[in-house]
Amino acid sequence: MKKTNISKFIAVGLCICTLTGCGASPDEKPDTPNPIVNSNTNEENKGNDILESANLIGDVLEFTEDGCLLKQAKEIDGGAGLQMEAPGMENKDNAVSVTYNPDCEFVIATLSKQSGSVTNVTTGSISDVKKQSSVYLYGEFADTNHFNATKVVIAR
Repeated sequence: MKKTNISKFIAVGLCICTLTGCGASPDEKPDTPNPIVNSNTNEENKGNDILESANLIGDVLEFTEDGCLLKQAKEIDGGAGLQMEAPGMENKDNAVSVTYNPDCEFVIATLSKQSGSVTNVTTGSISDVKKQSSVYLYGEFADTNHFNATKVVIAR
């Protein structure tokens, strides 16, 4: 009888010890994907390079005549892919406010749906930036949630 009580006590103790390590402490932050921030500022790239060298990638949530609010794409799997919040499920607290510099250049890049590569690049304008447009931005962050754009590539 004592042997089964001791066994039960040991089993319960092991379960408690095992489960004690589960869960996050209040000081731990959950793992979140890294934002796309490319340090390459060479804006003379053509074709696919025009997309790969962007400093910020995302979809437009709102737009104005001097900027837009962007839901930022996040890298996943060490840069193997991009992750975006589903339309309608965006958290605007995580959005990046983009301001267009006075001499900001606008470009439209037409993408092939099959290969994902750029098939055509044409001159665009600020009026081409619409809600839910996918954009590739060049410029620099003023701070974590503010970006000053010198070039906007609208992907279609």
